[in-house]
Amino acid sequence: MTAKSVVIVGGGQAAAVCAIALRERDYKGEILIIGDEVHPPYERPELSKKLVTGECSLESVTILNDVRARERGIRLLTGCTVQAIDRAARTVQTNTGVFGYDRLVLATGGRARRLEQAVATGLPVLTIRTAADAELLRQQIRPGSHVAVIGGGWLGLEVAASCRQADMQVDVVEASARLCSRVAPPVLSRTLETLHAQNGVRLHCGAVIGYEPGGLVINATTEIRPDFLVAAIGMETNDELAARTGLATERGILVDDLFQTEDPHILAIGDCAARRMPEGGAVRLESWQNANHSALVAACQIADVTPPSAEIPWFWSDQFGKKLQMAGNLSADDDIIERITGPDERMGLHLRDEVIVGVWALGSVRDFAHVRRWLGQQTRVCATRLSDPSLPLKAALMPEIPSS
Repeated sequence: MTAKSVVIVGGGQAAAVCAIALRERDYKGEILIIGDEVHPPYERPELSKKLVTGECSLESVTILNDVRARERGIRLLTGCTVQAIDRAARTVQTNTGVFGYDRLVLATGGRARRLEQAVATGLPVLTIRTAADAELLRQQIRPGSHVAVIGGGWLGLEVAASCRQADMQVDVVEASARLCSRVAPPVLSRTLETLHAQNGVRLHCGAVIGYEPGGLVINATTEIRPDFLVAAIGMETNDELAARTGLATERGILVDDLFQTEDPHILAIGDCAARRMPEGGAVRLESWQNANHSALVAACQIADVTPPSAEIPWFWSDQFGKKLQMAGNLSADDDIIERITGPDERMGLHLRDEVIVGVWALGSVRDFAHVRRWLGQQTRVCATRLSDPSLPLKAALMPEIPSS
């Protein structure tokens, strides 16, 4: 039965996309979004890039402001905190009142992991998760100043690139032996290291960090005395509200492939949702794509229409004016074919038994789009032709595989 009222807890991208998708699928009931940020829902990718450099405004990345919400018959309650959920009564208790629901969507996201040890430095320690965080960083960015970014993952590298492009001194300090080690194969890590080193970022991988008054000591030998620190060491899921109400959590709110929790009236989407895997355990994805996809699937569940098919995981990042993209499954154990078409144009194609299973690219936007369409189609290719930049990509397809 179609729900008569939907409450969405969380005021981010997934929440807004879900609400809009419900209306687009002819859902007639009430929709209420409750978010604890004072800003209406916005997209987060630009927080570490164009927002901190002043190249775009918060309004330009806002998905659902008050006017757009009213036009769609969506009630938007910002600056409001949900304190408790009563699953039996199907109500949520907030600091402004109690609201009932037929279906509840948890889009509670996460919060930046804190770097507690850094307090010993006495320096400002910033994080990047919200618009308010981005504004604090923007105020610190000025030519000639010095920042140490703790964390060499995607977020840390984006912050480093933004600060370096503002003519700042930038050190990136990463505990792992290479950049983005959790998600990138070694060859892509080396590509990132080259990109940042060429642009004047000082990299410290495999770092043992000592926090001392006024700065850091790396591996007991290298001293860094920056003006401030940025902690880019991941996020912690906001799943405490779900856990208090008895829902299963595992570094996120456990859901099935349709983002349904164990309670038939409650779904979870976006960064806070951890999907149960057939082989055991759960996987949680933090990406723009997953926020949108999970929101659309949840909206279809509620509106009782066919949900979209599962998507091949895809991610992108902009650094130093270059677009970096990844899609599919990337493993260092794959056969990795590099295709270099220019000084700043290269791809890594991951093969298993001649079948493309994943791809990453620096630049090469058009070629990446072609390969991304082949993923999940058991597309077989000739590795020798694939690595030859003088041949078009389609020349690498095996004869029995149609180029479309």
